[in-house]
Amino acid sequence: PSESPRALAARVGPGLELTGPALAGLRRIAMAEERARYAARPDSGTGLRQDSATVRRAIAAAVPRRTRWLARLLPSSVITPSVIRITQAADVFGRLNLGLPGRAGVGGTRLGRVRLGRSRPAGTGSADGHDGRDGTDASRSSEPPVAAGTRRQ
Repeated sequence: PSESPRALAARVGPGLELTGPALAGLRRIAMAEERARYAARPDSGTGLRQDSATVRRAIAAAVPRRTRWLARLLPSSVITPSVIRITQAADVFGRLNLGLPGRAGVGGTRLGRVRLGRSRPAGTGSADGHDGRDGTDASRSSEPPVAAGTRRQ
């Protein structure tokens, strides 16, 4: 996305081993695109259709048949945004806290109910000062607090 049309043409042309009319057509297409983006008045566009056909034929001849068919059936202009959306959806669903015991919540921390047999860190008990395990006051416990999700040895 950050490459100028001229820089892209300079990189792609030799990479695909384009020569002669195809390379000249690619340069004209790149210059027309630069003028359309940056100039006060874009180019007239005459001859670009023929240049485009020449470049497409040269690219098709430079890549294997399998690549051409994959590009026709699964074009990257469709596949790339789809993969991005699926990844974003998976990320959103991975961060949701479904309230199920043992499921990681937002930020990878465990949210929801505390399992029996595990204590909360100091200061995280209920409003009345009880930790909910055995009715004792969490702040007066003789044992050091244990982080949520860890086991006592």
